[in-house]
This record gives sequence, structure tokens and C-alpha cells, in this order.
Amino acid sequence: MRDNREYPAELISLEIYPKFYYCKRGVSDRDWVLSRMTVIPENKKTEVSRNYTKLFLSGENSARKNANTYLNNEAKKYRE
Repeated sequence: MRDNREYPAELISLEIYPKFYYCKRGVSDRDWVLSRMTVIPENKKTEVSRNYTKLFLSGENSARKNANTYLNNEAKKYRE
């Protein structure tokens, strides 16, 4: 789900950030997701974004947790 803030069009077209993330009743994972994506190297962002989206939209009860765990683990690989 997307909140009411807009992504710049160039980010959406390049798929360097996930298009879907948790957002309900004023609670959103958007800032958390973006903070993790900033440490992912440019050449890996599309792959990570697509994998995150695939996990998030899987329909499993733990889809949000699985997607966020995946993203956090990927970000840990590139943090200093």
C-alpha cells in the first residue's frame, strides 16, 4: 500500500524503491523502508526492491514481516 506522499516519477520507473509497503491508519513502513534502501548499492536496488515487493505481496500472514526481515538483512550487508 502507498501512503498519500508521492514518490518522484523517476524512482517509480526505475524500481529502485519498493512500490508497496505497509500503510494503515496513519502507520507506515515508508520511512523505515526508505532508510534501509539508501544503503543498498545502486546496482542492487532493483533486485532488492522486486524481491521485497514479491515477499510483501505473497499473501502470507507473515508477508510484511518476511519482506521487512529480508530488506533489513540486505541492508546490513552494506552498512559500514
